[in-house]
Amino acid sequence: MKQTANLAVAILITTLACHAGAETQDDVLLSALEDEMSRSLEELQLENEPKPYFVSYTVTEVSSTTATSTLGGQLSSNSDRSRMLSVVVRVGSPELDNTNFSSMSGGFDLGGILGGGPPFPLTDDYDEIRRVVWLATDSAYKSAVSNLSGKKAALEQQNIEDRPNDFSEEEAFTYSSSDHFPAEDQELLADIAKQLSSVLKGNADIQDSSTTVSSVLSRRIYMDSQGNQHDLELGVCSAVTKAKTQTTEGVPIRRASQAYARNCSDLAQQDLAMAVEEMAQNLVAMKSAETLDSYTGPVLFEHQAAAQLVAQALSGRLADTPKPISDAAGFNPFASMENPFQNRIDSRVFPRSMSVINDPTVKQFNGKALLGSYDVDSEGMPSRRTEIISNGILKALLSTRAPTKSSKSTTGSNRGIGGPVPGNLFVESDDGVSADELRSELMMLAEENGQEYALVVRRIMDVGELDFNDMDTMMQLAQGLMGGNVAILPTVETLKVYPDGTEVPVLPVSISEFVDAHYRDIVASSEERQPIDIALSPGGNMMGMLGGMLGGGGMGGLATMQQSFVSVVTPALLFEELTLRSATGSKLRPPLIAHPLSD
Repeated sequence: MKQTANLAVAILITTLACHAGAETQDDVLLSALEDEMSRSLEELQLENEPKPYFVSYTVTEVSSTTATSTLGGQLSSNSDRSRMLSVVVRVGSPELDNTNFSSMSGGFDLGGILGGGPPFPLTDDYDEIRRVVWLATDSAYKSAVSNLSGKKAALEQQNIEDRPNDFSEEEAFTYSSSDHFPAEDQELLADIAKQLSSVLKGNADIQDSSTTVSSVLSRRIYMDSQGNQHDLELGVCSAVTKAKTQTTEGVPIRRASQAYARNCSDLAQQDLAMAVEEMAQNLVAMKSAETLDSYTGPVLFEHQAAAQLVAQALSGRLADTPKPISDAAGFNPFASMENPFQNRIDSRVFPRSMSVINDPTVKQFNGKALLGSYDVDSEGMPSRRTEIISNGILKALLSTRAPTKSSKSTTGSNRGIGGPVPGNLFVESDDGVSADELRSELMMLAEENGQEYALVVRRIMDVGELDFNDMDTMMQLAQGLMGGNVAILPTVETLKVYPDGTEVPVLPVSISEFVDAHYRDIVASSEERQPIDIALSPGGNMMGMLGGMLGGGGMGGLATMQQSFVSVVTPALLFEELTLRSATGSKLRPPLIAHPLSD
C-alpha cells in the first residue's frame, strides 16, 4: 500500500514537472515572438519607406508517426517532428497594401493565404528563436515594400473601378484549445497496419496491396499585431489500405479503404477489417466489369459519391477571393481564373428545394464526429455559420480577411491551405424521398429516355488514390480545366441498373463537361443524409486552389504537414442528365504467369 502511495506521488510530481516544463517552454516561445514583433513594428523601416502596419507570426509544430504493412508483414515504421514559421508583413494601409499583387519580375504576394515558411527551432531557445524570426521578418518586410511599390505603379496604369480594400477590419479574437493529444503508441499503429493488411492475405486476385496507418499531431500558435492570438491543437489518425489488380484485358484497377478519427484509439474501435474486406470484394468483382464507352442520361450519386461530387465540383465555387493586381501590361494572368459564382450572388444556382450551409462550429451529426469542424482559422478569426445557398439562390460565398466587391469581412474560412475553404458543408433538401422512391424515379427517367438501363455512382476517386503517372487521367483533368469546366476525378464504383433490379459493375468512367448549370438539374434527393469526411492535402489543395479559380475542387489524401478536412453532410443526388465516358486509359500487359497463390 505504501509503495502504491509513493508511486502515485512520484507520478503526480512527474506530471506537474512536465506541465511546468511545457508552460516554461511556451513562455519562452511566446516571449520571443512578442518581443521580436514589438521591435519590428517600432524599428523595422527602410529609408523613405513605410513601417509595417501589420505583422503576424504562425508557428506550426507537427509530430507524425507512420507504420506500413503488407499481407500482415511490416514494411516500414517511422516518426518525425518538425516546426515551421510563417510570417506575414503588411505595409501601407488596409485600404492599399502590398498583398494581392503579382509581378512579372517574380514578385507574388497573396497575403499569406498559402502559409509555409522557414524551418523553426524545435528547442525553445529564446535567442535562437529571436534570430530566426528577425531574419524572416526582415525578408518579408523587404518583399512587402517592393510589392507595394510595384502594385502602386500597376494601379496608376490601370483603370480599376470600385477596387475593394486589401484588408478587413475585424474584432480581435483570442482562443486556446481545450483539446490535447498525447503522442500515439507506435506499436499500436503497427498492430493496426498488420491486422488490416493481413485481411488481404491469400487473395490471389489482388496483385499488390498495402496498409498505412498514420498519426499526425499538430499545434499551431498564432499572434498578430492587432491582438489576435490562438493556441490550437489537432490530432488525426488515419488507416488507408490500397490494393490493385488488372482485368484480363490489362486495364489497371485500384481501390482504397480509408478511415479517419481524432486519435488511434477511436480509430481502432471502427470496424476497419470489414471495410477492407468489402473493398477487396469490390475490387475483385471489377475484374469482370463491363466497359462503358459513353452514356448520356439520368445518374444517381449515392451518399459517398454525392459527398465527393460536392467536395470536388462545388466547394471550389464557394471561395470569394479578390482578383490579384498584375503589372503585366495589357495582360493579367489571373483574368481567366475568376470564380464565376462571384458574379452570381442572388441568382439561382441549385434547385429551389435545396440549400447549402457551411458551419464548422458543428462538432457532430447523428452521433458521428465531423472532422471538418474547427474553432479558429489561420488568420486568427473565429469560425462561423454561413448560409451559402438558400432555396436554390446563391446568398454568400466564403471569404478571408481579403475583401472583395461582395464580401467586406471574413467568414473565418482561411484554413491556411489556399484561400477560403469550407469546413462542414450541409446540403439540405425540402422534398427528400426514400431510397426506394429515388431508385424508382431514376428508372422512370431512363425509361422516358428510351434507355435499357440507368447509372448509379457509389464512389468517385479521391485525390489520395490518384496515380500521377496515369497520364490519361491527368490529361483529361487538364483538358477539363482548360475548357472552363469543373474537374471531377473518375468514378471507381459505378453500376448499370436494369428495370428488373439487376446491377452490373462497369469500369471507371469520367463525367464529361460538367458545368454549373448541372447543379440545377438535380431532380430528386434522398430524405436520409450521411456525413462523409474528405481529407485535404497540400497536393490535393493545389488542385483545390486551381479549382476555386477555374471551377474544380480537388480534395483528398491526408496531409503530413497540416491535416484538414471538409465534412460533407448530403443526401443522395439524382441528376436528370449527365454524360459519362470511359476513363480506363491505357492498358498494361498482365503478368505472364499467374499469382503464386493461384494453384
